[in-house]
Amino acid sequence: MFKKDSESPIDLSALNSPAEPKLVAPALSVDQIAYMNSAISEALKDLTSQLHAAQQANAFTPASLAEAFRLAELERRKPTEDEISKKKRQAREKAQMHAEAETNRANLQLVRDNCSHKYSNGSQAVAIIRNYHDRNPRGICLKCHEFFEPAHWMCGQRPRTPAVLTQ
Repeated sequence: MFKKDSESPIDLSALNSPAEPKLVAPALSVDQIAYMNSAISEALKDLTSQLHAAQQANAFTPASLAEAFRLAELERRKPTEDEISKKKRQAREKAQMHAEAETNRANLQLVRDNCSHKYSNGSQAVAIIRNYHDRNPRGICLKCHEFFEPAHWMCGQRPRTPAVLTQ
């Protein structure tokens, strides 16, 4: 199955002896390295002087910082598209709800105005209730839910206010 070392086509005997490191001749001379260092330092000095001039032109003053913070705060508080659409939908639904409530109120008033307070067989649809603190009878129509109070005296809320008979 395995071949012996003598039969191997590859010579592995070189792995047993330590290899000597090969020394490479320097790619750059000392003069070339010095020239590169001076060129890089000159370029960095030029770049820093340009950046310093640009920084002086755009210097941060308290007023410019305050304006930048104000603009950032306005941008942060600006509503998103979802919030805008949500507010529009809520306003639309609120207006629709108010219109529906007004229509319902008008329909209820129309039903109460046209109610005969009698069933179709001719009997009265008004029931007597006595669950008020004064135990006086009151009536309620079981068809239109209109509430009937008997005539009674209402005393004024302030002293020396005359009592009034309400119907």
